[in-house]
Amino acid sequence: MGEVLAELQRAPHKVKIIQDNCDHYKTQIHLKRGFLTAIERIELVLIIDNDIDRITQQILANDYIGNRIRRYPLLFRGILDNNYT
Repeated sequence: MGEVLAELQRAPHKVKIIQDNCDHYKTQIHLKRGFLTAIERIELVLIIDNDIDRITQQILANDYIGNRIRRYPLLFRGILDNNYT
């Protein structure tokens, strides 16, 4: 998770990858309720604030939202891929 957040700090435009992942996984028919909740929470974080430092704080927070988001690293799939433009 640390590498992912460091990459988001370095390249804030990659937040779009998280949004794309959320959109992709929401189309899945058999999605676990916990994963759907994590998607809803990360979308809420991204809607409320687009400041990378505050997004990182929320993801790392030791609260319900932060814990829920961190349980599903698939939300961050592709962040470390250097081929993303």
